[in-house]
Amino acid sequence: MEIKYTGMELKLHRHGIRTALASVFGAMLIATPFVGDSALANGIVTGKVFWFHLSMALMAIGTVVTAWPGGRKSIPFALPDGLLLLFAGITLATYDWQLDPEPEKLLFGGQLVVLWFLLRYFLTEAPCLKFFFLFVLMLTGLVEAVWGMQQLHGYAYSNHSLFRLTGSFFNPGPYCGYLAVVLPVCLWTALRFQKGMHYFGWVCAGAILIVLPSGMSRSAWMAAVVACGWVYWTERIGWEKTKAVCRRYKNATIPFIAIVAILVGCTIAGVYGMKQDSADGRLLMWKVTGKAIAGQPLAGTGLGGFPAAYAEAQGGYFATGNATDREKRVAGCPEYAFNEYLQIGLEQGVGGLIVFVAWLGSMAYYGIRNRQQGAAGGVLAFAVFAVSSYPLQLPSFWGGVGVFGGDMRDGRWDADKIICPIRITGVPYYDDKSVVACLRLSVHLAERAI
Repeated sequence: MEIKYTGMELKLHRHGIRTALASVFGAMLIATPFVGDSALANGIVTGKVFWFHLSMALMAIGTVVTAWPGGRKSIPFALPDGLLLLFAGITLATYDWQLDPEPEKLLFGGQLVVLWFLLRYFLTEAPCLKFFFLFVLMLTGLVEAVWGMQQLHGYAYSNHSLFRLTGSFFNPGPYCGYLAVVLPVCLWTALRFQKGMHYFGWVCAGAILIVLPSGMSRSAWMAAVVACGWVYWTERIGWEKTKAVCRRYKNATIPFIAIVAILVGCTIAGVYGMKQDSADGRLLMWKVTGKAIAGQPLAGTGLGGFPAAYAEAQGGYFATGNATDREKRVAGCPEYAFNEYLQIGLEQGVGGLIVFVAWLGSMAYYGIRNRQQGAAGGVLAFAVFAVSSYPLQLPSFWGGVGVFGGDMRDGRWDADKIICPIRITGVPYYDDKSVVACLRLSVHLAERAI
């Protein structure tokens, strides 16, 4: 029997194919933390990098194939888009092309820029994918948490001989950092939605909270506390209630703030004492990196120039004789600064650092303005974790950051907006072959939750 399509039916069919491809490739990208290949050198990291390259290639091909026929919506250009392009330009301008120290990182950075605008395109065409991608991100957090529980109880192998808890990562640091970035999204889902997604958000958040303390990652703890505290404040308290309480208890406001500051200071001191040698090592790295930045604050060393510049600065610092015995004991030759802001300031210069901080701030601003508190909380957790770790060096984090900032036009979760891309087709669930089952699940949960 010959099947004929009208113009509208063909357009809707193409829309379904585009949505299905975007959902599959986006889910592949977000699932990057799970990938590893023992046949490769440093396969835990290298496998994730190769998987990221594959996902990016498939996403780009899918975009070209589905975007070719017919006109499409224009992507609204926002401030984070311009700041990202400006930062990419600064990276290219400061790169040492003659030495070419990090060609793979340069390629990876270019792919990240492409990923950003691919996600902007997909999330503009199909706003329901914003919710779907956040759902997949929470699901990865749940799987990682269960994975960690299995490792703690001896049912799964760790990826590091010195640590019992690593999840799918090489060591507990990035593993706990990833959970800390996902946690505020789970908390926001639990506080914001009803029924199915409400309980799913609490399950994910509870599983992460069970595992996170066992990782002993102070950076992840701080990121989780700050981001989750902010998400809870915005969802349950807000400015109006805060101002009302301050006016009502005006005399107690200043003592309360002082007590909180003292408690925070005591907590930081306690956290520092837990692993003092590790903390002293990072303090030394930050001190030496600051001296290296002062040597060339504007030009920077270029992408990949941190190890050589750090070694030279550390040697010069020790040559002055001002280094303490503790600093000499914890000194090393780090590949990263364990502070992404200082590393960017050294490699891309102070101008690049300002642009990068403005990019993160603009993402958080758009998230707050458009009521995307979960995504803004994820960006905040990422920003805090980056103060004392190296998330920018790992592909596992970039899929989530791209999802957080991919669509900043309107973050209000409206049932009609989320369900519309499926409903407009007028095709029954059992007869629509173009949309994958995982997309249907997310849409069904969204319809029940809102």
